[in-house]
Formats: sequence, structure tokens, C-alpha cells
Amino acid sequence: PMWKDTFHAHRVAPFGFSIAIRPGAAMYTTDSPDCIKEWLEAEDVVKVCHNGKFETTVLAGQGIKLNNLHDTKVMANVLRRTSTNLKQLTWEQFSIRQTKFEEVDWEDLDAVVQYGSADSDLCLRLYWALKKQLEDESLWGLYDSLERPVVPVLSALERNGVQLDASRLTALEVDLLAEKKEAGKRLHELYPYDINWASQQQKS
Repeated sequence: PMWKDTFHAHRVAPFGFSIAIRPGAAMYTTDSPDCIKEWLEAEDVVKVCHNGKFETTVLAGQGIKLNNLHDTKVMANVLRRTSTNLKQLTWEQFSIRQTKFEEVDWEDLDAVVQYGSADSDLCLRLYWALKKQLEDESLWGLYDSLERPVVPVLSALERNGVQLDASRLTALEVDLLAEKKEAGKRLHELYPYDINWASQQQKS
């Protein structure tokens, strides 16, 4: 599933999954996600993922619609964390060093079970920690009403693409170029020296 050194959700073929029901209680199975499809699609059951757009896309390829999803990656982004990487966040939050993907022996089922289960367990723990921080900083409403609903939309955009009306864009380009020219004239009146206003260095 790797493409340009990153995972490509459209190319993923799941060979198992892990879940955590509560902190410290996680499991891994080689079953298909179909066995929990009803639970994944239930609107009244909260699900937590890290990078939910990826999970949404993978499950959509399996014919499963992931509903009522919370995303710890998005939560960390709203909190302006310098890194939204799960391993980095769990280290910063809990001082726990997780095994990295490239460190796992994927031929060793026990190692895969440990890796997947730890990811789910720590993701769930991270959710509760970040939720409290968002609430403490009065950011929960922003996350819950604006950022969280965008995740499935972005997944759908990636799967389906977008359609653009080129004629509308051409007309807009004409208008914007005219505005740019007029703005350039006004700038020259205010600052009559030769300067490239598109250059950040010259503007500084």
C-alpha cells in the first residue's frame, strides 16, 4: 500500500484490525472488518481513530461507512501540537515509547498483535486526554462542530475526485488579474520605488 513513501488508502487490503473498548483493554484479530460492520456504521456508537480519513477510506473500499467518528489527529491539530504523529503524541502525553511501523516483524503474528493492540489502546487513552484539553481551552466546540465533520467529506473527495467548471475559473482569472493590476497601481502611488511585491524578501 506504500506510494511515494506514504500509505495510500486506496491500495490497502486489510488483513486484520485492532480495537480497544476501554483503556488497557485492546485486542487484535485477523477477521475482516465485516464482522463489526453494524457497530462501525452505528450512529449511536462513538468510534475513535487516529487519522480517521485514512480509516474511512479503507473501510469505504470494504463497503463499510464509518459513522460517529472522532479523530485524535484532528484533535491534536486543533490544539496546535507541533506533531500530530500518534507515536510522538503518546510519548509527549504519557511518556510511552510505541513500537514504530518499520520496527515490526510482520511475519511474527505476536508482534503484529502487540503493535496493533497498543495502537488502539493508546489512541483511546489519547482521545480522553485531548478531549479534556480541548474543553479546558474552550476548543471542543470548534473541533466537534467544524473540524470533525470535515473528515468524511475529505475522504469522499479523495475517493471520488472533484469536478470544476473551467469556464467559471477563466472568468474569475480575468477579474483577479484586473484587480491585481489595479492594486499594483495603488501600491506604486503609496511606495513609488521599484519593488517586486510578489517577493517576500523585497517586501520585508
